[in-house]
Amino acid sequence: MSWFQEEGKFSENISLIDSHLLGSPYGMCCYLIQGGKKTALIDVSGPQEAERIISKLKSDNISPDIVILTHSHWDHASGVPIFQKAYPDIEIMVGETGIKALKNNKKFNEPFTNFEMLPNLESIEGLTSVRDGDVIDLGGINLSMMETPGHSDCSISIYEPDQKIMFTGDALGNLWTLDFIMPPAMPPEFSEEKFFKTLDKVKEINYSSLGFMHFGILTGVYAKEFPDKAKAAYIDWRDFFISVWKENADERYVVGKFKERLNNFGYDDTKEFIKFEIYGAWMLKGLKSSNIVA
Repeated sequence: MSWFQEEGKFSENISLIDSHLLGSPYGMCCYLIQGGKKTALIDVSGPQEAERIISKLKSDNISPDIVILTHSHWDHASGVPIFQKAYPDIEIMVGETGIKALKNNKKFNEPFTNFEMLPNLESIEGLTSVRDGDVIDLGGINLSMMETPGHSDCSISIYEPDQKIMFTGDALGNLWTLDFIMPPAMPPEFSEEKFFKTLDKVKEINYSSLGFMHFGILTGVYAKEFPDKAKAAYIDWRDFFISVWKENADERYVVGKFKERLNNFGYDDTKEFIKFEIYGAWMLKGLKSSNIVA
């Protein structure tokens, strides 16, 4: 088992780019896949981060032909207008329902407005929709699109069969440490039912590595076990939120208990760029939007 987190080449044609989300390393990454004919970039992060990514691409003399968005949340897609200006001919691909979400980008991401560092969100248009089973030929590298909803309706994963690597966006959750998985229960479209179906769907794929946007590439046995671990982590946190909400149906109380539990697990957010209170509020909104907490 290994966990690849450093910026640079994972393989001959797959590279990790640390977007330095909100100025912090290891917060968000994108993946560059270079085929014989075309180059694709998976996710672009936010506007500020997009500028950094473009600067790095230009310094490496790389011009991406395609951007594939794993979903429409602000930290993955709001840098698209920067890319469209820098590369006028670039094709931006997104899951089918992501077209509408990004056209109404500010409204779609409204549940995150409690975060003071949220960037200005422009309407994003000029997109190409992809569906389950679509294949993108980069020349010697084929990328298969998989609809993996739950975290959001438009969530997709990208599978490269030769290297058996699947880039899952936030569909399975976020890998904070090897011992801690942050569940994908985020507003405004979280669905437990769809999330569980996505986990089962991913388990049917012959992959050996998982590429997370938060953060890095996980390989080996742990990667194969990850869907089951992600489900267990989600159920544990779901039940925690339900229990605490029943004690006191007050957001500040619940979020305080969320932070307290993480602190008891040994996690400290004093050096984190997004504080635990923010994550807790977002997760509570995700569970409430799906009527799991009511």
